Amino acid sequence: MRPTPHLTTLFVLALTGLSTCWAAAQSQPGSAPSPFQTQGDRHMGDYEGIWTLGPDSGQPLCAHVVSVEPGKYELVLRPSFTDPPPVDARLEGHPEGPSRVVFAGIDPLDPALRISAVLQDGIIEATVSPDYGGFRLERARRVSPTMGAKPPEGALVLFDGTNLDAWEHVPGAGAARPCRWLMLEGGVMEVRDGGIITRKHFTDCKAHVEFRLPFMPGRREQQRANSGVYLQGRYEVQILDTFGMPALVNGCGSIYNVAPPRVNMCLAPLEWQTYDIIFRAPRFDPDGKMIVAPRLTVVHNGVTINENQPVPGPTRASLDANVTLPGGLHLQDHGNPVQFRNIWLVESAD
Repeated sequence: MRPTPHLTTLFVLALTGLSTCWAAAQSQPGSAPSPFQTQGDRHMGDYEGIWTLGPDSGQPLCAHVVSVEPGKYELVLRPSFTDPPPVDARLEGHPEGPSRVVFAGIDPLDPALRISAVLQDGIIEATVSPDYGGFRLERARRVSPTMGAKPPEGALVLFDGTNLDAWEHVPGAGAARPCRWLMLEGGVMEVRDGGIITRKHFTDCKAHVEFRLPFMPGRREQQRANSGVYLQGRYEVQILDTFGMPALVNGCGSIYNVAPPRVNMCLAPLEWQTYDIIFRAPRFDPDGKMIVAPRLTVVHNGVTINENQPVPGPTRASLDANVTLPGGLHLQDHGNPVQFRNIWLVESAD
């Protein structure tokens, strides 16, 4: 009986569906075109299908196609979209004409096995040699189960697309200024002119935030669609285009430089995504000494990626270190035009 190749042992069925939400953002007169005024890369996104070893043998498989830079792609094969892979299988790719991308690489656990794949018209077809079958993948569409979630009774609506009244710019050398982020069609606001923070401050809370990353091919690492959600202005849940990357301690969904996500749930740029964050503020004894560190639970696109994670202190670029005081919800301006919508918060003492 033919042994199962190592790469097939990596792949398990996983799929939730995926939704592409293309919203048209408008630039102000005379400004540079917005990275959202594009359909992105026609090949970029998620795919799923079956790896077939024979007429009666097949295993589910999923993949990301990442537009690394113009003329360069990666095909990332993983066990599922919601479970961390034991190892990534990454194939480099390059375009052959406007509608075709060719990939090639090896099984990371068995370098004797070579994978050749072609992406054309939304379908990936591949062979694995010597004599280990192949796979066929088609476009997949995922959507967060909390996308568009309505604020529950008693919630504080921080942004519903009608006004920016709940926010002000982070104070610099002078006093805080009213929020001047761009208001766009579809109940969307876009980063510009500095970070913002809620006028109201909080201790324990549960926050829902929807965000969308601009398509920035050619940018690298922290320059690729960077922003962040800071609880109390001190503890950052990172926003970054790390679509198709490993789970990084400074990647999307991480508690910045404290804890990587359990699995990287970042969708492709231009897709709407969700954070549902539970924050428990630090506790102090009567003398002001911290006896319980702040804790964060982060649910990214419906999957818990950090659970009850202690945070030893304010993360990098926090607004202050006054950890005994309540603080606002801060959305960071890191120089990239990230978009937000449907933000609400529930104050909680549990």
